[in-house]
Amino acid sequence: MDKNTLYEWLYAILSEHDVCIPSFDIEEHDGEYCVEIEFYSPAGEDIIETVWFSSLAKESIIKSFRQTADSFDEDYHVESLIGSRGKNGVPSSIRELCDDADAIKDKLNMISMSMERPNKRACMP
Repeated sequence: MDKNTLYEWLYAILSEHDVCIPSFDIEEHDGEYCVEIEFYSPAGEDIIETVWFSSLAKESIIKSFRQTADSFDEDYHVESLIGSRGKNGVPSSIRELCDDADAIKDKLNMISMSMERPNKRACMP
């Protein structure tokens, strides 16, 4: 599958979830590919994730997005922000931090589920 076709497919799915690709490209590094995705959490955190995949095959891309969702650790995310509570836009409430981390995980899962749906996969050449 060519990179432009893949980008268009990714863009369409990510746009459905209010997620963008800031670089407007799929990058290649040492025989692997990556795309950086960006979105805002409900608490206003700017989330940037880099998703790596081994090839431009749809199975590789779908698997990599699933792994990104599955590996997002809500506890670690909250832990990393605890010391910044109430500063630089970080919510002061631990409950809000926890809810926000859950929402980030949910969004990553929703993106993956959209890619895994047979009708979305069929749209991909």
